[in-house]
Amino acid sequence: EYKRRGAALYSAKRFRRAEALFTRGLLCLDHCTSFDEAGRIRTEEALVVPLFLNVAQCARKRESFKDEENLISKALLVKRQQKEDHAFRAKVYVRRANARIDLGDK
Repeated sequence: EYKRRGAALYSAKRFRRAEALFTRGLLCLDHCTSFDEAGRIRTEEALVVPLFLNVAQCARKRESFKDEENLISKALLVKRQQKEDHAFRAKVYVRRANARIDLGDK
């Protein structure tokens, strides 16, 4: 729900509100302890990683490149615990590299 609503706000260029919703979604998932190990892994793969990346994209829009880089790194840490997905990793490493390049420009 938070992911869907946040995406609609992001599309409407309401980046701060979208970021708040994505972050709220992460907080809700963080407090959810009713999953078994397999359920937790599926939840992280399906929701946590995309929410981290969505918040990172919102941080990019407000030119907070350090926040963007930290959020992308968190997504990579969660994803490392999952099966290998080379296309995902390539995309995320490029995004993190762009954040680091932008950090160097400031």
